[in-house]
Order: sequence, then C-alpha cells, then structure tokens
Amino acid sequence: MRRDDNASVGIGTLITFISIILVSMIICSTIIITYEKMFKNQVNNANKETEQYGKIVVESIFTYLHEPCWQSTSTDPDCNFPWGHHQLLMFFHLGPGSTQLSDTNIFYHVRCENDVGTKYEVLRPERGASFDDDNSFGSRRSANEGTNGDPIETGRVVLQSDYSIAIDTLEVEQSYVIKLELYDNKNTVTSDDDLGCRINPEIDTTLLITVGGGSPTEYKLKFRSYDVGELII
Repeated sequence: MRRDDNASVGIGTLITFISIILVSMIICSTIIITYEKMFKNQVNNANKETEQYGKIVVESIFTYLHEPCWQSTSTDPDCNFPWGHHQLLMFFHLGPGSTQLSDTNIFYHVRCENDVGTKYEVLRPERGASFDDDNSFGSRRSANEGTNGDPIETGRVVLQSDYSIAIDTLEVEQSYVIKLELYDNKNTVTSDDDLGCRINPEIDTTLLITVGGGSPTEYKLKFRSYDVGELII
C-alpha cells in the first residue's frame, strides 16, 4: 500500500490554519476588551471632570422687600389679598472643596404653614426657583425705579462687590448675593396661581437649598418684624 503524502500535508495545513484562526480570535478579543476598559475609564474620567458638587455656605439673610399689597408699594401687612412681593437677600459663598457650580444647577425652595380659611390662604404654601432666574414678575418698587430688569431683581446671582454683574458660574473664594422671592402672585387678581410664603413674624418659614440632585440643606427663617434690612439669619 502506497502512503498518500498529499493528504497528510493537507491535514497539517488545515490544522495550522485553524490554529491561526483561534489565535487571531484570542488576540482580537483581548484587543476589544482592552479598548472597552480604556473607553470606560475615559468616560469615567470625563464625568469626574464635568461633575458638579459642593455646598452653599449662607453668611446672612436680610429682608429685602416687604410689598404685601396688590400692585402697590404699601407695606400694610393687612392689605387686601392677594399680596405683591416678599423678598429676601441672601449673602453666601461656596464651601471648601466645591467645584465650579453653574447657577442653573442650584435651587432654593421655601415652604410654610398655610392660613387655611383666612384671606391669607394661598393655593400652595411653597415656592422654588433656580439661581439663574426666579421667574417672577418685578415688584412695584422696582418697576417705579426702573430697576426691574437688573440682575439682582430678576433673581440672578451677583457679586457682593458689584450687583450689576450676573454670574453664570460660581467659584470658591468669591462672595455672592441673590434675591429670594418668597411669594409670587403672577400679577393676577385671582388665587389660581398664588404660591409661596409671606414675611410674617407669626409663621416660621423653611428654606431649602439644593446643589444638583444632592440632599437639600435646610434653614429656618424667623421673621422678627416686617422691616426692610431685618437680619433673618
């Protein structure tokens, strides 16, 4: 019987070919896994670089405006419903270790007891806004003075050293001011959209400040009087 050398060579070639394919698959899998890990690391690093976190440190809060009457600068707390504007000024800075913070990523929220069954009852005894715009109508005083378009009046963050400069990005080692609009009746004569809290020595108000999606920091506001410039915190 004669040996078939050609068949042996063919089988050997086939085995070699299969081995090369298997090795190539292993190499490709290793490369893919390596690139996946590199991509995930790059994404994680990018997220860490763009992540915003920190804390608002409140220095003080003062009464800025007590304008409780309908489209009037009167300060009579017993004027007819609905009221105009109840505003505070908050002086603050970022806590140590904070990243740069966008004003659109910081929020305040106030809540209080509702005077159910009285002329002071509101649709919802709470109100919130971001630090880039309080979305409220200008007060009668600011309209009369022509300042209702100023950054501080529109609810923007400003420098303590210059109220005319609106700040989009907050940084550590800077000091800021913002107006907190406690109440807003949206300039309507009905109570359908009246929400918020009024300045009232008889009712305590809670202020919550949140950075991003983190846990809010809570402050208790205790009003001693209706006087503008009264220290709250």
